[in-house]
Amino acid sequence: MKASIYQQPNPLLKSSFPVLVLFLFSIFSALTEVIPVFGQLRPQLVLATFGLLAVFGTGQFMKVLNSRVGMCFAAFTLWFIACVPFGAWPGGSFQVFIDQWYKAALIFMLSAGLLTTLPQANRLFHAIAYAAGMLGTLTLLKNNRTADGRLVLENTRYANANDLAWTLLVGLTFVAFLYLRGNRTQKIIAVLMSAPILLTISRTGSRAGAMGAALMYFLIIFQFKPSTRIRLLTATPVIFLAIFMLMPASMRLRYTTFFGTYDKYDVSAEERLRMGTIESSEARKQLLIDSLVMTARHPFLGVGPGNFQVVQNDMAIARGEAKGLWHVTHNTYTQLSSEMGLPGLGIYLAMLYFVFKTLNGIIRTKNSGPTWDNLRALARSLRAAFITFLLIAFFAALAWDADVPILAGLTTALGFMAQKQRAIDRAAETQARVEALTPADSTLEPAAVGLY
Repeated sequence: MKASIYQQPNPLLKSSFPVLVLFLFSIFSALTEVIPVFGQLRPQLVLATFGLLAVFGTGQFMKVLNSRVGMCFAAFTLWFIACVPFGAWPGGSFQVFIDQWYKAALIFMLSAGLLTTLPQANRLFHAIAYAAGMLGTLTLLKNNRTADGRLVLENTRYANANDLAWTLLVGLTFVAFLYLRGNRTQKIIAVLMSAPILLTISRTGSRAGAMGAALMYFLIIFQFKPSTRIRLLTATPVIFLAIFMLMPASMRLRYTTFFGTYDKYDVSAEERLRMGTIESSEARKQLLIDSLVMTARHPFLGVGPGNFQVVQNDMAIARGEAKGLWHVTHNTYTQLSSEMGLPGLGIYLAMLYFVFKTLNGIIRTKNSGPTWDNLRALARSLRAAFITFLLIAFFAALAWDADVPILAGLTTALGFMAQKQRAIDRAAETQARVEALTPADSTLEPAAVGLY
């Protein structure tokens, strides 16, 4: 069969791709977690098991592992394991590995191994876009609120408002891709889905999410055609005003208050909200300082994955405080440096470097044609998500989050496709040169043997 990134000749890989679609759709939509019956059947575990069997059975595992990003994931996992026995609480680190990281690493393998063709990439990106729209809609309909009024989706992986905002931001990049590359109907659906996603992000009260949304807006808008860009820029004030007016007063107060003073004797609801918001900002500042101190004291192995809260509590008591804050660092970079040392942070940053190198290599490719146009659009969407992550990571602890491994897996898969397409293009160019040098019509005919 002629080499192509449009067809997958391996029947097992081809038949396993729907497993990846269903798996990622269930993660980004939270649909299987919201419906009690589905949750009891553990559909994500079943789908992941079938998908990983295909990845290992077809040799994709070694292909992914030998990629630069795959090597970083392997090195990070090994370093994670090395840090566990030397942590302040080895049992807690081991639990983080079992409950979070090893699953995230396998999800990376699943995403990178089962996505093998360009049509599959388009379908998968569309599926994630629809899932994000469903997540935003479900969250608004259920309207679960925390004690301080922040919107969450209870009993799911999105029970934390910051995690919910981050995943919806990731989903927004796929919605933008649906609009940019979709037909007329898909463009309309993308616009309609943007409303519940943006409204949900605004109601999570995540200030990091708000900054990420603003950054992503500018990253995405410059991918539009000039005419579409002008229309969107014109409509932006109206969209912003609508979201701001539909936002609960408590969330408006949270977004507009970072620092300041409050009256602790004022028991009004507004003053309590202001007090909680200011104290949250002050607590984050203290957590950042403590994470940097922890990094300086344990620069090589850190205090152990997931042990920051425990050690921060000890530090607070040593300072004369009644107890620690018992919160994560709210900074992915110092979360890694304090819990896994500078080598752990270095490996993670190396993974991000190779992700950007892969995506930029695709985007900057000079080859023309619909295939490369499609690849570049896919790569730009992923790059927008990763650039947003670089900002969000300063304000949220996402070191063990599964969304980054998913995005890294999709990036790795796109890198394989681009590598294959470059080989196809080079072969076509070589063939064209050979044909150009070969005479189209030769008047020489072979002579009979006896004539010589």
